[in-house]
Amino acid sequence: MDQEVLVRECQIRCLLIVSFEALLSGTVARHVEGLRQSSEHDVEVADVGTLNRYHIDLGRFDVIVFHYSIAIAEGYHVKSGLRSRLATAGALKILFIQDEYRWIDATAEAIRELGITVLFTVVNEDVVEQVYHHPWLHKVRKEVTLTGFVDERLLRLEVPKYGERPIDVAYRARKVPFWLGSLAAEKWKIGEKFLSEAQTLGLRCDISSDETARLYGDRWVRFLSSTKAVLGTESGASVCDFSGRIQREVERAMARDSTTSFEVIKRDIFAAEDGRTIIHVISPRMFEAAALRTLMINYPGDYSGRLVAWRHYVPLAKDHSNIEEVVQVIKDSDRAQKIIDAAYREVACNYDNTFRAMVAHFDRVVREECGLTAPKARGAWDGLTQSFGVGKLEAFSWTDFYLRRLVANLIRRASPLARMVLPKSAHWWIRSRLAK
Repeated sequence: MDQEVLVRECQIRCLLIVSFEALLSGTVARHVEGLRQSSEHDVEVADVGTLNRYHIDLGRFDVIVFHYSIAIAEGYHVKSGLRSRLATAGALKILFIQDEYRWIDATAEAIRELGITVLFTVVNEDVVEQVYHHPWLHKVRKEVTLTGFVDERLLRLEVPKYGERPIDVAYRARKVPFWLGSLAAEKWKIGEKFLSEAQTLGLRCDISSDETARLYGDRWVRFLSSTKAVLGTESGASVCDFSGRIQREVERAMARDSTTSFEVIKRDIFAAEDGRTIIHVISPRMFEAAALRTLMINYPGDYSGRLVAWRHYVPLAKDHSNIEEVVQVIKDSDRAQKIIDAAYREVACNYDNTFRAMVAHFDRVVREECGLTAPKARGAWDGLTQSFGVGKLEAFSWTDFYLRRLVANLIRRASPLARMVLPKSAHWWIRSRLAK
């Protein structure tokens, strides 16, 4: 046995369950890549859809990790057969979770059902116990983490100097659902209000909350590198929808009249809940701006303790009453550069904000929870999976994932023709067989 195989045999074996569909997002992909490539443990990645379809032997893993790209609440990503196998698996079970303002009661029940004992939460520490108040969660270990981290590859990019950037202020945000409350609404309100004021302030802006204007990957990096300043708010929600009632009522109201304003929806449905429990954390976009030397103009906030107003960002009052002072900073390149340099040096280059730090945190928790228990002996895979040993499960998942996408595309293309020449019963039968 060579040294590489021996080291692998001694590692704690972790199964990381992910939605491969979500890996199309750069932030999700970086998070998964960090755990898979940088962990001291042996991390094997699998698509939740593949695990639902095939009976993979879970007993050969010491740790099962549920990634935040899947929803563990019943009725979502994890189907009944897989749920049963996961519930009976003897591995340490860890959940990374985000968007913790939704399906809270259902998620808490799933944590109990699946036997999850470690929770990596992005909820700010002062409200963790308010969100996870369920009695059976008191014994679950809760580790506070971030929604995203510095992609250190951005630090090595050559970006235009402040004075050479053609845009003064830029911003992209989507109009999030109203049921997330007033804090989440700030994401699009800041852009609309700033844009309406910028026309009289002599600023060149590229600001939009239109879904068609969103940018991803390299296009987003180029965009952020071409602007002197970018707007920002804390991520999160000021409404925690424990049962799902608020979401359902808001969606019914919007279905009746899609032009109803946020203020009316809030007044009629969730005014009492808005602000009762506030989840407010730093967005990964702050780290991207710091790394790309773009000046941050943010609404005041805690930002998970990572940003300090007037040192790392220019605070814009929520009523925009100090907008003239903010514009003065944008137009004063020396003053702006001092803030940019501090954010780059103290935020973007801070090890604590990197994916490496996140993985080190994960590794430490796994070591502590596993104690001195030796990894389980390797065994043969059962049935179909005998051909896909450790290190190949991810390749198997990708093959299965793309085959499912191909079949779905074929069904979509063939459906119009099938409806024309076949009776409804035959069309339904073909679709049900192909979808299996």
